[in-house]
Amino acid sequence: MDKYGIHLLALSHVFSVPKLKQRCTKALAVGLTIENVIDVLQLARLCDAPDLYVKCMKLVTAKLNIVRKTEAWKFLQKHDPWLELEILQFIEEIESRKKRTKRQKQEQSLYLQLSEAMECLVHICTEGCTSVGPYDMEPSKKKEPC
Repeated sequence: MDKYGIHLLALSHVFSVPKLKQRCTKALAVGLTIENVIDVLQLARLCDAPDLYVKCMKLVTAKLNIVRKTEAWKFLQKHDPWLELEILQFIEEIESRKKRTKRQKQEQSLYLQLSEAMECLVHICTEGCTSVGPYDMEPSKKKEPC
């Protein structure tokens, strides 16, 4: 697999041998390096190997600055600008997803705080409680029933 994995993946795709294709995909995913990730990414796209494709994209995303210095990246820029665009769009999508997730967590935290405040207000208004107050202050000394 180390020596002929790429060739076997191409052949297994052409001759529709799914078991071999699956084994080649797994072996290539394990053997990904900075130097071969662009070549394997192109092959994964051509051979319809989505798992391998995503794994390659994640590695490229994580190590983009190093990958950009390789010969494969320079070749990609000259001969396959659509794949380069695809990579950059993938990276942008990941960044926007991270920002959206962060914003949603902040909103959820705010809603939780508002919910707690509303529960306190309901408790104060319905039961006449005076021992509820801000978290940074001591409750009043008057012990009236709730």
